[in-house]
Amino acid sequence: MKRLILYIFLGMILFRVQTAEALTYYMPDDFANLHESFSTMQGGDTLIIRDGTYTGDGNVIDHTNHPPNGTEGDYTFVMAENNGKAIFDGENSRGMMNLQGGGVAGNYAYIQFEGIIWCNSSYSLVNLSSVDHIKLFRCSVYDAGGVGQGYDGFEADHCSYILFEDCWSYGAGRKHFYIGKFAEKVVVRRCAVRHDRHYLYNDQESFMAYDSKEVEFQNCISIDGDQGNFYTGGNGDPINPNSFLTRNTSDGYALDNVYFRGCISIANKDMVGMGGSNDCGVDFINCIHWGSHRGSRMRGAGSNFNHCTLGDIDGTTTWSAGAYLEAHDPITNSIIFGVFNYYGIWNALGNDYNCLYNNQTNYIGATAGQHSLCSENSNTIDPITGTPGNGVTSLKYLPRIENGSDLDGTASDGEDRGATILYKIGVDGTLWGETGYDSVTNEPLWPFPNEDIIRERMKTYIYVDTISGDTLRGDRGFCKDTVQLNGIDERTLTSYIWEYLGNQMPDSIYGMEEIRNRVKAYPNPCR
Repeated sequence: MKRLILYIFLGMILFRVQTAEALTYYMPDDFANLHESFSTMQGGDTLIIRDGTYTGDGNVIDHTNHPPNGTEGDYTFVMAENNGKAIFDGENSRGMMNLQGGGVAGNYAYIQFEGIIWCNSSYSLVNLSSVDHIKLFRCSVYDAGGVGQGYDGFEADHCSYILFEDCWSYGAGRKHFYIGKFAEKVVVRRCAVRHDRHYLYNDQESFMAYDSKEVEFQNCISIDGDQGNFYTGGNGDPINPNSFLTRNTSDGYALDNVYFRGCISIANKDMVGMGGSNDCGVDFINCIHWGSHRGSRMRGAGSNFNHCTLGDIDGTTTWSAGAYLEAHDPITNSIIFGVFNYYGIWNALGNDYNCLYNNQTNYIGATAGQHSLCSENSNTIDPITGTPGNGVTSLKYLPRIENGSDLDGTASDGEDRGATILYKIGVDGTLWGETGYDSVTNEPLWPFPNEDIIRERMKTYIYVDTISGDTLRGDRGFCKDTVQLNGIDERTLTSYIWEYLGNQMPDSIYGMEEIRNRVKAYPNPCR
């Protein structure tokens, strides 16, 4: 009988523990602020934040006030009731999201954030350090402190197993997605950046990996970085921010196993496309840089460009080559078009199966690969018009190559030359190393997820420089009040990218939304 009573008692305890782990709270209904919420919550609980703007020290996440750790099978959730409607405003006097573990407290782990906006910080907007297994979905940030060092959008360092998925950053910020020193096993998936401004710091980037390893950037977009007067270095002179940058020093991990897959840099008039300093292991696969004064430049060894589309570059400096690979790294299966005033490929060795056209000079410090399409091989192809060539346009839309064209299926691997960015990369929600985390899925990427709210938020952005009086407006580029080339529908992020070459977007693109919903109804491994 005593044993039976003991089993019943233990069962009651287990039931209570399980019940406590499943509780859902609402803020401000149950708690006035985050600090009160976290002091009551237990691991595995869910906090749902009602629509509104939240301010003050009581809503700061830091090393003493933070969500409780969950477990591998039972994350703790902190989520907006409606995406983009729960806003934490630092009022330019405090940082609102500084999740730092380490020391006697240990690492914070198994916490998931969804749909939250952090803005107007006096420091970085979202800072993750000494944590692991942290996921952010559909979160956004704008206006970190806009002058000098620090002040990033999403930052992760000294951490592992981090996921940023369907997030976006704009406004002021030194680096918008910054995977920093001693970070490993990080995935940045389908995130978007518009770099609007930052003063008095030389290194400014949309996406960066710095002294980190095993990092994935998948289907990320850097767009409309065209505000050169608002990008200044340490001495106040204009600088060249980067859409995608890697840096390897001796201060952290040796940068290695970093991948940019299916990423797009478009209409960044005053930004470099792909960049890197010092030797580093980085691959750019199916990436686009198009419409800029600057090209792409890798200053150390270890990079690899494969299936990229680079073009519409009109600058005249050493930053204006299509692909300047100073340490003779390879570029293959790629398009280099319209480098109007500089070199298409500079210093690359082992380059082949490329298509070069309409460049001031195709090669310098490099020679044409045997299978490349270029004037040097007397087999020139114009990818835009198809003439010279078989008359079929190859590059009608930046994200794909047209069937039946000269670039269709003629790459070294039997795929198309140039970038193909049609499907989502990485199974939704997967961390680094999990099944399908880096695979091309069969779920359409277009229309781009959350594009309506991204455009809505970025469009309303306004900043007035108090010294010069210059005004920076967000209603430009893909946020401009205008219609698509069909003359009817409002411009979207998707239509802006697909119609950038002047051709009306295929009707099937928005038909893909129905396909996407259908795909989600079935188990979907990888293509």
